[in-house]
Amino acid sequence: MNRDAEKITPSAMMLAWRLLGTSLLAALWLGGQAGPEGLVLVLFLATAGIARWRFRRFPDWTVLLDQAACGAAMVLWPHSVFGLALPVFDAVVAGAPWLALPTLVLATAMGAWSVPLAAALLCAALSGWSVRLWARQLEAARRDADRDRPADHSGGGFGNGRQVLPDQAAQELRARTGIENQRVALNLGPGHRLQVGFERFFAHL
Repeated sequence: MNRDAEKITPSAMMLAWRLLGTSLLAALWLGGQAGPEGLVLVLFLATAGIARWRFRRFPDWTVLLDQAACGAAMVLWPHSVFGLALPVFDAVVAGAPWLALPTLVLATAMGAWSVPLAAALLCAALSGWSVRLWARQLEAARRDADRDRPADHSGGGFGNGRQVLPDQAAQELRARTGIENQRVALNLGPGHRLQVGFERFFAHL
């Protein structure tokens, strides 16, 4: 369940929305009497959508090219006006909704306004806004996690060091004491050994 949720990302939703839009546009082309210009438009929009998904730094202004392609195709295939929903979605996702203004101009100039078109453009704008908001929330959560992680690691490291260092110091002290005792025992005679032993015995009392 968690792995499936991790696969559903804003980038994946963007790609799915673009593929759905081009699929619906392709269905309109197959069901109508359009010529090859419809197929060219569908392939162009699909390629542009995949490029924006693959290359994260794809220039935002390229949505103007998508709208220009739809405007050119509208002369021969009126249903290509629905392809304008794709650049509207991409413009809103990029945080530059003003780049979608040519869509309004084209639809008005060509007299292509209708209820289905208005619904498609509104759906594209709302979907783009939702995906953008989702992506920004995820980025903020990642920044907070990255900012908190070094503090946790540093605190854990110092805590472990405080526990380990006294134990190591005590072991080294015991080892030096044992070596010193052996050296003294070898260098001194029996009388001196007995005297040193008594002195150390009473020193520990």
